[in-house]
Amino acid sequence: MLRVCSRVSGEELAAEPKNKFWDVVAVKRHLRAKYHYPMSFQRLFESESGFEELPGMPLKTTEWQLVVTSTLGRPDLEDRATEEFVMYAAKQGHVEVARALLDGGANKDWKDGATSEKTALMHACARGHIEMVRLLLEAGVNMNLKDAEGKTALMHAARKGQGEIVHLLLEAGADRNLRDRRGNVAEISHLD
Repeated sequence: MLRVCSRVSGEELAAEPKNKFWDVVAVKRHLRAKYHYPMSFQRLFESESGFEELPGMPLKTTEWQLVVTSTLGRPDLEDRATEEFVMYAAKQGHVEVARALLDGGANKDWKDGATSEKTALMHACARGHIEMVRLLLEAGVNMNLKDAEGKTALMHAARKGQGEIVHLLLEAGADRNLRDRRGNVAEISHLD
């Protein structure tokens, strides 16, 4: 049996069959799904030795202690937190994980260079994650940033037929007159 306990409180957070997880990344994903702890904030230590487990290495022990930190003051983790914010939390609509990442210093306007330079807001708009869009607007994201094709969050929401999100963006001040690289504006007339 694999056990993960809080290093601070001693509370058992996970007790799962050892063969369920191959490495520390799988354990961290499980804890993120169950407790909304961002993976980039989790540090897992072997209970007996106190050594931190490394991602990608097979699990050596069955008893771990979890420490949840933030990235504030840790530049080495800020990029990982920001990437997790855009590539996981915003895309999948995990508001609590996104909130924790924002509170921990994730860059709210970072563009995903791996695909098409989309921001968290663009991903949330295209996928219809309205609560995520609300969180991002409350956080003060720049709604008028453009991706590699020159599209804004408003354009992504309109293209996917996300009428309620389009209205939220317009009420928050999104510029409906911006044009993409092809000269097109957001098609919103069909959503009124």
